Amino acid sequence: MVFHSVGLLDKHKAKLCIGTDLREPAYLGRRQTEKAALHPTRFQKLRISFEQNLAGKHTEVSKEQCLVQQRNDEQRYKDHEQRLAEIRARNLQLEKDREEIEQRLAELAGREKTAHLEEVLQELRYQEQRNEEVLLQLSSHINTIKGPAPSEVPSNPPEEKKTQHVTFDLMSSVDGPLSAQIRALRLAYMQSGGSDPEVLAHMHDLQTEALTLEQTRPRADGRTKARRMKSPQRSLDPDILALEQENQKLEEEIFRIQQARERHKGENGKSVLNILSVT
Repeated sequence: MVFHSVGLLDKHKAKLCIGTDLREPAYLGRRQTEKAALHPTRFQKLRISFEQNLAGKHTEVSKEQCLVQQRNDEQRYKDHEQRLAEIRARNLQLEKDREEIEQRLAELAGREKTAHLEEVLQELRYQEQRNEEVLLQLSSHINTIKGPAPSEVPSNPPEEKKTQHVTFDLMSSVDGPLSAQIRALRLAYMQSGGSDPEVLAHMHDLQTEALTLEQTRPRADGRTKARRMKSPQRSLDPDILALEQENQKLEEEIFRIQQARERHKGENGKSVLNILSVT
């Protein structure tokens, strides 16, 4: 019999022929290899078709991924622009807040400065009154020792003077002669910052008068005392005078230093008064 195709031959053998090895695995494998060898073009076409389909699927997936990536990029760009706008608005608000805070601080500093200057002036006025009282009491004490001299005692307190702030107790911690008390008072005044020339000059005059009285009184009293009491007093007088002169030199040097310092501070005081007059 003649068969026009291998497929018809195989069907004929499978159905009609007996005693063949068509169903054996070795035969089946051999037949499949023969079929593949007989149809190489078909196999190549199937492979090419499969590769094209796979490439098309990859292309579609890549296009979808590109679209998704593009949408994500656009969204991120919009979010970034919105965030930048919010940051700029926040910076502007912070700048306004900073300017307001600086303005308030300047106002508070001006108020505190004005209040401090007013307190300083009030304290200076109070100290001026205190110094005037001290001078009056010293004058009264000197006049009591020297004798009644109504014309020398000022009837009214002197006019107010500009002085530094000074705190000390009047004749509280110094014992001894009146000149020593006045000297201690004058030194305490200068050490505390006092530098009023009129006050210092007045204290100097009072100390000189007190020293003169103390030096003349022992001579008058010595005439009535025994001779054995005169010799120690006379021997001590030169030493006391030398110490007094040395102390006087030191006080004058301190006074000059205080005056030089006050000339420097006087300009600052004038500027302070000008500021207060403006405010």
